[in-house]
Amino acid sequence: MKKTPLAIGIVAVLGIGYVGTAWYTGNIIENNIDNELKEINQQINHYQEAYNVAITHSNLEKNIFSTKLHLTVTLSPKDAVEADIQPKKLFDDDIIIHHGPFPMAALAKGTFSPQMAWVEYQMTEQAAPDLWKLSGNQPFISGHASLSYQNYLRVKLTNKALSVKPEDLNYLNAKLDISEGNYSFESDADFVNLQVNTHLDKLNYVDTNDNLFLLSNLTLSAKPNIEKTIVDFDLNIGNLQIIDGYSDIDATVNNLKLKGSANYQNSDLEVQNSVDKLVFKPIDPEQTKSVEINKLTLNQKNTLNESDTVDGLLQASIDSFKYGQQNLGSGTLDFDYQGLDKRLFSYNELDGLYGNVSEKIDHTETSNIKLSLNKFNWHNVAGDINISANVKTVDINKVPDAHDIDKLESFNLKLDAPFDVLANIGAQIEAVEKGSDDISPQQIEKAKQSLGMMSQMFLGNLKFLTFKKDGIQGIFSDVEYSRENDMIKVNGQDIPKEVFLEDL
Repeated sequence: MKKTPLAIGIVAVLGIGYVGTAWYTGNIIENNIDNELKEINQQINHYQEAYNVAITHSNLEKNIFSTKLHLTVTLSPKDAVEADIQPKKLFDDDIIIHHGPFPMAALAKGTFSPQMAWVEYQMTEQAAPDLWKLSGNQPFISGHASLSYQNYLRVKLTNKALSVKPEDLNYLNAKLDISEGNYSFESDADFVNLQVNTHLDKLNYVDTNDNLFLLSNLTLSAKPNIEKTIVDFDLNIGNLQIIDGYSDIDATVNNLKLKGSANYQNSDLEVQNSVDKLVFKPIDPEQTKSVEINKLTLNQKNTLNESDTVDGLLQASIDSFKYGQQNLGSGTLDFDYQGLDKRLFSYNELDGLYGNVSEKIDHTETSNIKLSLNKFNWHNVAGDINISANVKTVDINKVPDAHDIDKLESFNLKLDAPFDVLANIGAQIEAVEKGSDDISPQQIEKAKQSLGMMSQMFLGNLKFLTFKKDGIQGIFSDVEYSRENDMIKVNGQDIPKEVFLEDL
């Protein structure tokens, strides 16, 4: 019996302690919310230059276990010309902040670790009456946010599945189907290490102009590191179909995977892409034929070096390339570069200066650049096409008077393109254009003879090309050039530089 008063006393002390802690937490929230929102505004606006984001609050009401306030988030362009442009409201609703250390709302979600604050949010009918009605008189978006005593922030949101027709929403001239989606955001106190995750099973959009966008099995993970100005990302899409009613093309992507990192300050980039199947199908098959690419991989890397120029690589491969019903073959590409002008990769800055890609190239510094086509291979049933080449330009600072070919420090080319391989591709394309699935040996031989005649007619005066190698007809070349030598090795023969230039 003596234990009962003791137990009651312990419970009372714990209860008073909990109430006191909750009240103290409420005071912290009330006293610091202005500074916290100010810090968030500064962080968001400092690391992006397109918009001014403003997060404000009003009507704060503090109770023992919770604090209620009205939160508003607005967005306005930083470069707005007209001063009277009104900011766009992204969020304008009441929220309730449940006080720690163990908010009941958090316990109900299965979170048993101490939390300073916990916010439950449900989109109200007043905030979006149309979406409320279409969601069965329920919130379209709901979620929660938590802040630990170590100032670690977690936000999780969920949208309800929705099916909308044009007559349901006046501003939507289309049919929209969206599955339930999950979105999360995590960050430490200074927003240096962030993590964003998204998952959506389905997003279908079909408008009245025959434009179509179908997306399934989307997952996205992004980890921005503000101190290092780097974003790590991982994107997966199960299926994506796009129909552009104006171009009459139906594009389909199956199992897209995109993973890598990007530096949004100096344009450093490292990306690995893969696609199981990529199909471009005409809406009207009489106009053109379908193209199907299977097992596409594409890797790219750009790095700003100590000389303030860009080094990088581009690697690609495909298992098969089908035109109509004809498999034209498989291919690989391995290309790298050193010393490219960084302005080529600073898209936002350069677009404002020069306008388009051709003008970018015209204004690009071309000193001390190395380009290397390490390998290009195309394989089909008739054999292989192989090309490799590399070129290095001189350092203009060291050789300011260099002109013409003397601007090249070195140049090498190896080209093997047998007519058998080219003729097979040509015959396949011709068969598709004629609506035939079969190719006869006579068609291939005819294409081969045509290639030989056309090559001699248009390329016969180029002395660095030859049209027969080891008894095989085709287009071949083997060139080795060095600025230090007066002779250029062309297909095994030494030719004076002046003679070589005259023949070009």
